[in-house]
Amino acid sequence: MAPTGGLFVVREGERAPGMDSLIVASDDCLRGGGEAGALMRNLDWSSTPLGPVELWPPSLRTIVAVMLSSRFAMRVLWGPEFIVLYNDAYRPILGETKHPAAMGSPASTIFAEVWELVGPVFQRVRRGDAVAFDDALLPLDRNGYLEDCYFTVSYSPIRDEYGSVGGVLGVVHETTDRVLAERRLATLRDLAGCSTPDATPEQACRQASLALERNRADVPSTLLYLVDEDGRRARRVDATDLCDDGLPAPESVELDPAAVAPWPLGRAASEGRCLVVGDLPRRPGELTEGSAAVLPLTRPGRERAVGFLVARINPRLAFDDRYRGFLELAAERIASALATALARQEERRSASASAALSAKLTQLEAALEEALLVKDEFLSTMNHELRTPLNAILGWTRMIRSGRVAVDQQKHALETIERNAVAETRLIEDLLDVSRMTSGSLRLDVAPVDLAGVLGAAVEAMRPSAEARRIRLQVKLDPHEGAVLGDRERLQQVVSSLLSNAVKFSHPEGKVEVTLERADRSARLTVRDHGEGIAPGFLPFVFGHFRQGDQSITRRHGGAGLGLAIARHLVELHGGAITAESEGEGRGATFTVSIPFGRRG
Repeated sequence: MAPTGGLFVVREGERAPGMDSLIVASDDCLRGGGEAGALMRNLDWSSTPLGPVELWPPSLRTIVAVMLSSRFAMRVLWGPEFIVLYNDAYRPILGETKHPAAMGSPASTIFAEVWELVGPVFQRVRRGDAVAFDDALLPLDRNGYLEDCYFTVSYSPIRDEYGSVGGVLGVVHETTDRVLAERRLATLRDLAGCSTPDATPEQACRQASLALERNRADVPSTLLYLVDEDGRRARRVDATDLCDDGLPAPESVELDPAAVAPWPLGRAASEGRCLVVGDLPRRPGELTEGSAAVLPLTRPGRERAVGFLVARINPRLAFDDRYRGFLELAAERIASALATALARQEERRSASASAALSAKLTQLEAALEEALLVKDEFLSTMNHELRTPLNAILGWTRMIRSGRVAVDQQKHALETIERNAVAETRLIEDLLDVSRMTSGSLRLDVAPVDLAGVLGAAVEAMRPSAEARRIRLQVKLDPHEGAVLGDRERLQQVVSSLLSNAVKFSHPEGKVEVTLERADRSARLTVRDHGEGIAPGFLPFVFGHFRQGDQSITRRHGGAGLGLAIARHLVELHGGAITAESEGEGRGATFTVSIPFGRRG
């Protein structure tokens, strides 16, 4: 053994003292190496740019021998053409499409799909720099499709016998499985913690979409649908990255299990599993048709789906059990968030319904209490109103029978009995009218009615009562007012009730103004007095059944509190309206009635 140019030349059978040989003979460099070594031994290297093995430089033979004996994935790229040599551990990285053609071929040919990325790196190493990458993404065509692959690599220059860089040594560790697992696990963690406690189902879907949007490598685009309450359709509530994606995204989809276009949501729900839809439009930059997974979102412990996740599948990843399992776990996370949101929604609805029911019960209790009070007041009033005319009738009747009424007083006695009997009859008729109103049996006898004539008759009937209290009745009639269709007797009842009310609550020597005029398509009657007036708090109840204002005033003037309620009902039966206005107690009141022309009741 003799030194040559700073290198030890090792002849066959010789070893340098204290160290293994650095240069391997041509017939030893391809020894062993499993499948890759056998492939290299059977390859006609003379047809490659490297030439016959016996002409290889010692540095190449040495590094090849080291590579074939290594259990790490290694490859050698030799010469300016970067001729590829690799060992058994590197063989899986090449897949089915690159092995065995890669052995002895230029790297630019074998790795054409990524040459723009790796070519400059290899040139840099040939200039003498060592380069390393962690989890570098390289889309390789190694199984018939372009596949996202991740690698941790170290590229080192290989120097030849003259000190120049003859090639590149690559030590490669594929990290695709780890990168995908970590990325998908991060997405599942995001989905598990994305929903806020008070989120609605729609907000839960939006929060889930935001979590999925951060992992476009696994879910390039997504659709989220919620099932309507009737369970017949699903409506789209959110989506991610649909711009130029071409993914069909209808606003709603029928849940018929037989329907397949655009998405078989009904079938996915009935079968309770993930379905894959193919032949979708390509994404920009993709070479193959797209596909998507359709997953039902089912609440834990229930069979019925509450929604659906449609996720486009990354065509650069194999849709294997791990990919499918990731999407199924993502769907479970979203379904769990939806279950929480739906439960909270049901709780809020229940609480709202309970609060509404409680408020309604409170209102009913108040109404019942008020009704009982009104009933007591009414019974007290009716007791007074019924007894007053009866007392007069019975009193004069007994006096006549006992002979205590003089002849000259008998006419007055009979008139008093008759007047109170008429009042009693009117009160009973009012009670019967209220009963008819309540049962809906009150009917009108419709015919053309001259309201001016009705008003005139009512005024004349009321004039004696008004004159007895020295109250002036001022009447103003529109000569062109015209006739209305209605029940003459019932309209007379309305007018008489308003006039009686106005005279009853006017101050002595006061004034009641009555106006009848044409107002657009209606006849308008206004009765205004300047008497007791109506308290603001009672004004909304002035037309209520059995309702009266200040009992001291109404008791002084008499009445059961039914007239205005009956008047409103009769006016509304004629298709009209009645209103009451007052500036307050002691400032009078104004009642206005509008009856449309030509309206039948």
